[in-house]
Amino acid sequence: MALLAIIYIWSLNLKDASILSLIVTGISVGVIFIPTVIGMFYWKRATAPAAAISMGAGMTIFLIKSLTPLGEYFPTEFGTVSWVLFISTILFIVVSLLTDSSKLEENRKHYRDILKI
Repeated sequence: MALLAIIYIWSLNLKDASILSLIVTGISVGVIFIPTVIGMFYWKRATAPAAAISMGAGMTIFLIKSLTPLGEYFPTEFGTVSWVLFISTILFIVVSLLTDSSKLEENRKHYRDILKI
């Protein structure tokens, strides 16, 4: 919700931007969540720290590449969305493999017991 509020406030300050540029920005920010959502549903080793670090790094890369001159130091063959997706996915996988997922498995078992699945 905070991210949506920030984007809304930012869009109010863009006097010369068209609706198309706002749509592209929204889609670009939405890419940050793709590795976390896919990993959450389809990968048993996914952990909460991996999701947090993946989304935080994705947002940081998005802001650096889009709003600062430091974005020029990234190779230009990839756009902002490609960099965000690549770095978020790699970090999600690496951090998930490095963190303990036993607590997560205990929670899944507990929820299955509650839901009688």
